[in-house]
Amino acid sequence: MRARIIQGILAGTALWAAPLFPADPGVVVAGNIRVLHGEAYLLRAGQRLPLAVGTPVQVRDVLHTGPDGSLGLILQDDTALSLGPSSELALKDFQYQPNEGLFANVLSMVKGTLVYISGRIAKLAPASVRVETPVGIVAVRGTKLLVKIDE
Repeated sequence: MRARIIQGILAGTALWAAPLFPADPGVVVAGNIRVLHGEAYLLRAGQRLPLAVGTPVQVRDVLHTGPDGSLGLILQDDTALSLGPSSELALKDFQYQPNEGLFANVLSMVKGTLVYISGRIAKLAPASVRVETPVGIVAVRGTKLLVKIDE
C-alpha cells in the first residue's frame, strides 16, 4: 500500500513538472524555463501560451513577465537569463552546434530588466552574441550583463 502511494505521488509530480506546451516538432529548443514567479507567458507564432517550470523556449519566442512576474531561463549552452517584472525579451536567433562551428545568441530586449550570464557561445564565438535594445546593441564580451529599459 505504501509503495502505491509513493508511486502515485511520483507520477503526479512528473505530470506537474512536464511542460504545458512542448516544443513544436522539428524545431530546436533553445532552452527551458527553470524558475518562475508571478505572471509570465510567451508568444509563439501569434499564440499566447502560459509558462511553467520546464517549458521549452524556441527561437522567435517572445517572453513576457507581468508586474509581479519574474523568470529564469537556461539556454542549451548554459547561458543564464533572468527577467524581472514587466519585461519583454525576444529570442531572435540561437544556434549551438559546436561540432559544426555554428553559434548564435541574439536577444532583443524590448522593456524591463534582464540579467545575462554568458554560456559557452560567448566563450567559443564572442562575436556571435548580442543583446539588442531600443537604443542600441550590446556586444557581449564579458560574463555578466544587466540591462534595464524603462518604458
